[in-house]
Amino acid sequence: KLYSGIHSSIPYLKYKLKNGEILNFLIDTGANKNFIKKDHAFGSKLLETPIMIKSVTNKILLTEKVSGKFFKNIGNDTILDFYILPGLTSFDGIIGDDSLKKLGAIIDRKNNVMTINPNCKIQLFEKISEQLNNLELRTNHLSEKMSEKVKEIVLKFPDLFGSLEDNCTVETTVRAEIKTTTNEPVYAKLYPYPANMRREVEIQIQKMLNDGIIRPSKSPYNAPVWVVGKKPDSSNEKKYRLVIDFKKLNSVTVSDTYPIPDINNILSNLRNSKYFTTVDLTSGFHQIKMKDCDVQKTAFSTLNGKFEFLRLPFGLKNAPAIFQRMIDDVLKEYIGIYCYVYIDDIIIFGGITPEEHLEIVGKIFLKLLQARLKVNLDKTEFLKTETEFLGYVISDKGLRPDPKKVLAISKLAPPKNLRELKSFLGLTSYYRRFIKDFAKIAKPLTNLTRGENSKVKSNQSKNVPINLDKDALKSFLNLKELLTSSHILIFPDFDKPFVLTTDASNYAIGAVLSQGDIGKDKPITFISRSLNKTEENYAINEKEMLAIIWSLDNLRNYLYGAKKIKILTDHQPLTFTLSNRNNNAKLKRWKARLEEYNYELFYKPGVTNKVADALTRLPQLNNLSLNDSDTVHSAEEDSTDLIKFVEVPVNVFKNQLIFAKSNSETLTEEPFPNYKRHNIYSLSFNKEILISKLKCYLDPNKVNGVVIPEEYIQLLQEIFRENFSTFKIRLSNRKVIDITNEEEKFKIIEETHKRAHRNFLENKEQIFEKYYFTGMVNSLKKYIKTCNICNKNKYDRHPNNPELQETPIPLYPSEILHIDIIDIKDEKFISCIDKFSKFVKFFRIKDKSVLHLRNKLTKLLHYYSVPRLIVMDNEKSFISPIITNYIKTLGIDIYKTPSQRSEVNGSIERVHSTILEILRCLQEEYKDLALKELVNISVDRYNNTIHSVIKKKPTDVFFGRTQKSSYQNLLDTQTKVNEDLANLIKKNQKVKLNRENLKRNKPKGYEPGDEIYVQIKQIQSKNKPRYKKEVVAKDNKVTVTTVSGRRIHKRQIK
Repeated sequence: KLYSGIHSSIPYLKYKLKNGEILNFLIDTGANKNFIKKDHAFGSKLLETPIMIKSVTNKILLTEKVSGKFFKNIGNDTILDFYILPGLTSFDGIIGDDSLKKLGAIIDRKNNVMTINPNCKIQLFEKISEQLNNLELRTNHLSEKMSEKVKEIVLKFPDLFGSLEDNCTVETTVRAEIKTTTNEPVYAKLYPYPANMRREVEIQIQKMLNDGIIRPSKSPYNAPVWVVGKKPDSSNEKKYRLVIDFKKLNSVTVSDTYPIPDINNILSNLRNSKYFTTVDLTSGFHQIKMKDCDVQKTAFSTLNGKFEFLRLPFGLKNAPAIFQRMIDDVLKEYIGIYCYVYIDDIIIFGGITPEEHLEIVGKIFLKLLQARLKVNLDKTEFLKTETEFLGYVISDKGLRPDPKKVLAISKLAPPKNLRELKSFLGLTSYYRRFIKDFAKIAKPLTNLTRGENSKVKSNQSKNVPINLDKDALKSFLNLKELLTSSHILIFPDFDKPFVLTTDASNYAIGAVLSQGDIGKDKPITFISRSLNKTEENYAINEKEMLAIIWSLDNLRNYLYGAKKIKILTDHQPLTFTLSNRNNNAKLKRWKARLEEYNYELFYKPGVTNKVADALTRLPQLNNLSLNDSDTVHSAEEDSTDLIKFVEVPVNVFKNQLIFAKSNSETLTEEPFPNYKRHNIYSLSFNKEILISKLKCYLDPNKVNGVVIPEEYIQLLQEIFRENFSTFKIRLSNRKVIDITNEEEKFKIIEETHKRAHRNFLENKEQIFEKYYFTGMVNSLKKYIKTCNICNKNKYDRHPNNPELQETPIPLYPSEILHIDIIDIKDEKFISCIDKFSKFVKFFRIKDKSVLHLRNKLTKLLHYYSVPRLIVMDNEKSFISPIITNYIKTLGIDIYKTPSQRSEVNGSIERVHSTILEILRCLQEEYKDLALKELVNISVDRYNNTIHSVIKKKPTDVFFGRTQKSSYQNLLDTQTKVNEDLANLIKKNQKVKLNRENLKRNKPKGYEPGDEIYVQIKQIQSKNKPRYKKEVVAKDNKVTVTTVSGRRIHKRQIK
């Protein structure tokens, strides 16, 4: 051990209690107050206002004290206060300077006597001081000379080692940021916590307020809190931890893509180094400041108020990446040159001699000190010539996998019965695609599963002994060796998700860490261990959860900060175990640990969970007994015949079985017509009781909802598979309030929806949290559909996209004309296309005045001849009475396209696009020509180019010309040509409609008088209504005419 000061003796006195027990009290003139262990503080009282004191390493909050005349038996009636000091270990108590003055005490260190009264002297004793901040150094592998040099380096930076102070922030420009996928505040309601924990929560909140970690909040965000127990410290005092459940916030948080160091690059750079020092940092998340705009997102509430974090809290999904960014910022000038960092692990390399390496260590330590970071010295290794980093052993000789990665496989003993053999073959078969000639190597083992053994049922296979002959034993050993070879094990890729497969048995837990698609994943490492006596008594769900937590702890160097972890377990009830309604304190504590990782839990049946299953089922050499009981799995044979869990309350099922511990009589009630609820009570439920109750109350013709205490879920699953597999059963974890009153139903729907005017699914889930009533889904949908506020103001997330319809096909030129007005630079033109021949003409206009347009239309109609139909949009000048009456007096029908639906007048819109393309090309070629001339040339080029639809030139068709016919023949065949062109146009239209309508819907029909909501296209502000109410007068198939006279395309209707 290394001490940051010189050894010295300190005085203490011995105090004898009435029961004869002797307590040792340190005499400390440097302490202002008196302190005592909780064990000896009889009759202690809570302080009205907790007191914060500062020790050598951190701050401590004092909440209790005991008062009394402690020296009355020697004639002194002075009342002294002793405060209960958590973590006091060296002495039973401390008498501070204030009380020494109060007592009038005189300390004689020479004679080791303390005088209180003139005639009362108390004998003092001495203890050699091994200071509380002694530092453990790992230097056993070094010579005495190098050990001294390491000590010199450490003593240069005494403030670098020790505990982090919560009121201290890291000196860095990095700020913790929370980017979310939605701007909607994330709100989760407060969890109830035990009333006896209220004082504990108040104390911890007050401490964080004093340290500047949190502040009072008015944020719309909210996260609930838990109180979970911690392991007792050296003083054996029960400790608690306040945990914020940021699960909802994490679900909408954008993953931090800050790059984790590339392991292959790191390891390749390290392999040529001679000396290594590995440093373990104290992960002080509370030392990183939050970005101001994201402080409100960390809000949480307790029974005493609402608060938000000014520093990075534990439990945020991006916390590891933020910490990595921070430490990279601190050591940026040395990373890749002298060190590499992975979260809180630093490896320092470089230097030809030990002295040069220690100089580099000093540089790194200085940077860490300047940033006010702390180092765990007892986990720091100095001047190693071989060290483990990120799961690999690095030395000057090169790189090799850490033997611990394959220890779990190498310790497997040969199988003794058929079940163990099948388990081992299942493990090796999972990776058979990576093992060359797997079938050939495994043949001696697979032969043992054939013949009579192939007929043995799985649940009887443990009773069938097997003996491995020479060939079978050789096969077993070869497969073990291949499974742990470099051909199988891979380097982790931190940019890809990890797969963690875990399992638990009656006597062991195990896991395999891998990467790749599930089923094709390659292993990175295997781990397993036996359970201790206490753990063997855990319930199966606790064992399965222990397997996950233990695996995460042991594989922390891979998984902490990983972008995604897929956890595979064969224990289906873990979905409830991890729910907020589970009050098991141990599981809540483990869940808090789990929330440090970005994980997703998947259920993988035992029959497919071969690898982790084998690690726990197979006996291990020099470790596990072959006589231990078998693995307990939630799905021993198959998962398809298990009762499924549902998130809905049990109230939704027409036949409900609710099991509860009570000595009450079973009660059957009818909450709604045709609904049965059986409240089944018993002080405990064994297999016989459950079977009899299920036989009595299950309905074979209905889906049965079941609520049962978690401890009986596993037993229920077994009973279901053996006796009731033909019944439809679903497991729920809650019952809510039944609502039968119609007015109350409406009130609940109205209040729920008006709270934020959210969609049907969100409203349904909100109601399901507290209530259930029949017809809820239909009533809720109907209410939301008719909500005037929603219809006016909400975006249409799934707008109606009606199919394009057939349009009239002309039979001869000039039968149907499409017209529009186009602006080209500073000029305006009336454009016109004949739908039959595709012939186009542009007529230049000075302005859009009605009289001027009527004159130009007269010229246009004289050129084309009078058509049967003109299609035009809602151009104000076109739809003026003067123009429309003029057109109608000529016997021409008018079709006005719906407003803002340009595709309805698509023929002319497409012409505009094509003419403008030709115009831009001509401008490059004829730069001196005026715009009017260029437009005329562009139109002429268009008309004299073969059209893609009619396969002819528009000019030839419009004027009835062809190069392939004589003039006389043309007159005779004109009718035939027109018919062919009409059929060609019709065929082209059909092909286009089939293509365009693949993702469109049948137009919705409306009746006169129907209320509709029409999109307001001219809206400029996000705060204004998005739709306007109209009433239908007529349905025109793809459009409707409203009572107000508007023609509305159905795509604009919600």
